Amino acid sequence: MLTVTPKHSREIRVTTGRSKNSQGENMPTVAPPPVDEPRVNFGARVRESVRKRARVYAVQNDVELQDLLDEAVDEYLRARGA
Repeated sequence: MLTVTPKHSREIRVTTGRSKNSQGENMPTVAPPPVDEPRVNFGARVRESVRKRARVYAVQNDVELQDLLDEAVDEYLRARGA
């Protein structure tokens, strides 16, 4: 389960579950990364369609792309016990 915090929000808001997009479809949401952990560069190649969907989602949900990717990779690894 992912959660979203808008990038321009000063307070930390955490929502659980799934939210609905402008078309009324259920969409996963993104949680912010831990604030005390520094960020590092992480290079990876993805399909162009994945990149475009991620960028559109980030803009529509007022989320930083790096936060979206950080949470997606983190959740993927946690689900697999890593």
